[in-house]
Amino acid sequence: MPSSSKRAAGLATTWVLDLSEVPLLGQAGLRVLVNVRALIRSHGGDLHLAALQHAPARVLNATGARPALTVHHSVQQAVLTALHASHGPRDEP
Repeated sequence: MPSSSKRAAGLATTWVLDLSEVPLLGQAGLRVLVNVRALIRSHGGDLHLAALQHAPARVLNATGARPALTVHHSVQQAVLTALHASHGPRDEP
């Protein structure tokens, strides 16, 4: 079983959460997203939300949470952005 420090170190990655099949988002779900993002970021990682349906997107906008979360229109866009961010800028020869 990994130690707690190894488990915490595992959070230092970029996560993409596909919300394409989530039709509704309530207060508790929003709180989970914000708290999970804070936890991941506290360990050097980041959370990208992808493919939100209309109702969850409306909740993020109405509550003012959208600027605090990284939201992408598609899973592909989120993955590409996450990969680019995790590798950092490259120097071209």
